[in-house]
Amino acid sequence: MIHLAVIGKVLAHSLSPEIHRYMYEKLGIEGTYEKLELTPDEVPCIAKIMREKNLSGVNVTMPYKETVMEYLDVLGEDAKAIGAVNTILLKDGKTYGYNSDYVGVCYMFDSHDVKLRGKEIVILGNGGAAHALIYAMKEAETKKITVVARSREKLAKLKERFPYIEEKTYEEELCGDIIINTTPVGMYPNTGKSVVGKEVLRNFKVAADIVYNPLMTEFLLAAKREGLTVVSGLSMLVGQAIHSEEIWFERPIDYSLGEGIHDELAKRFAE
Repeated sequence: MIHLAVIGKVLAHSLSPEIHRYMYEKLGIEGTYEKLELTPDEVPCIAKIMREKNLSGVNVTMPYKETVMEYLDVLGEDAKAIGAVNTILLKDGKTYGYNSDYVGVCYMFDSHDVKLRGKEIVILGNGGAAHALIYAMKEAETKKITVVARSREKLAKLKERFPYIEEKTYEEELCGDIIINTTPVGMYPNTGKSVVGKEVLRNFKVAADIVYNPLMTEFLLAAKREGLTVVSGLSMLVGQAIHSEEIWFERPIDYSLGEGIHDELAKRFAE
């Protein structure tokens, strides 16, 4: 039997346990998946905690995706490039840190039949979630990646990690093929707000939002009214979970498995 968990500071609303338990059932795996709330002082002891609790792997959620990195033995190239870890594997006494979020991003667009290669991408927000988006867009061979934020200083810092991005503020003209919201604007309970208006959305063909509660944010509703193809963030959550299991079980998993759990969760968050 395999034992896994998600670690974070506050996990009351985490969907990870039910996503992974669903996959256990479909894959015929006997295992447990628990929520493990840690204080910042406990994060440096992650390897010790995993050994004591007999955990083969853990997911890492905010606010520990960056801070946990320095306490792991080995980092994957994806985690190094993104600057965050959301999946840890304990194997042969060593801890390995990876980032499955960027795979979730690609799955999110694939599941909506939206092609990324050669497209011009505009990412709204410069937080941790944007890092995975940027890396995913680079891996998908998009034509141009523009990141939009309110602070020039933060954009400059972001460009140090991702020198291939272009930087803009919200005051500048925004246009391209796909616009993606990575900010918390419009997330429950502060619904009914969009980070940009229809005059901006009209300059794009596709709009995506990594927020999944509500399933259709005001950003996506406004985009739909303007005739854009819309992509919900729930698929990203499911896709990254599948890739985490690929890391833990060290074998490929059919991503069509995500359709069932996506549909189940979508009923909960649909308006």
